[in-house]
Amino acid sequence: VLEVAAMLGGSVVSALGEPIENASVEAWAVDRTKRSSHTKVNTDDVGGFMFTNIPTGEFMLVVRHPAHQASSSTRASSGDMQVQITLQPLPTITGRVVDAKTGAPVQSFEVQLRQTIQGSADGQTQADKRSRKKFEDPEGRFELVTPKAGTYLVEGIAPGYASTYSEPFETVLNQSTSGIVVRMSSGGTITGRVLGAGGAPLAWLLARRSAPIGPTVTRYEERAAYAATASLLARARALDDDLAVRAVRALRAR
Repeated sequence: VLEVAAMLGGSVVSALGEPIENASVEAWAVDRTKRSSHTKVNTDDVGGFMFTNIPTGEFMLVVRHPAHQASSSTRASSGDMQVQITLQPLPTITGRVVDAKTGAPVQSFEVQLRQTIQGSADGQTQADKRSRKKFEDPEGRFELVTPKAGTYLVEGIAPGYASTYSEPFETVLNQSTSGIVVRMSSGGTITGRVLGAGGAPLAWLLARRSAPIGPTVTRYEERAAYAATASLLARARALDDDLAVRAVRALRAR
């Protein structure tokens, strides 16, 4: 028996009534015996969506958008064309990226969140690559979505600067965080030699680091490949270099 296809449509808006573009809308048939029990579309530039080839019946609509809380409580019937779904915004982290020396805003930059690894004795952090965003702002302003409660830092990345961290801060569930400042430094070069007990150079070493020395941590291009002295580990800790500390410890254990 052929079943007549039906349509279902509506719009997705914010708590302020503004249309939300590119939200995913999934329609799940309440009657799971239907042949097509699940289908998905994205909203257009005015927040509209439409399913054009679904079976008749009742559906539960699940809506997701990166900057808003997901909604899964809307129930609609095939043939409904005026369904409106309102999404609540996720809490945000806002702040500015500035030049550490002059205090002037950095106008072109990228930022991403780093979260402190729980239980880490050395305060190690892990980057949330999904949070990375590029900004062009005359005042150096940025806004990121808070993924969950926890301890975070904001990492700033900009041409002409070493990548730099903000001070750590705590986020609270369903609350936004503001006033975060990332003070970018131009950085420098640290070079040196690692010698063995007899004074001979070791074959592998921490060759070079581009980093400002201070509470902020920067991007590093090279990796630790060999370490034999406690002083090298201390230097890695002093730079607050999570990657180097882990590599040094692993290689010292060999």
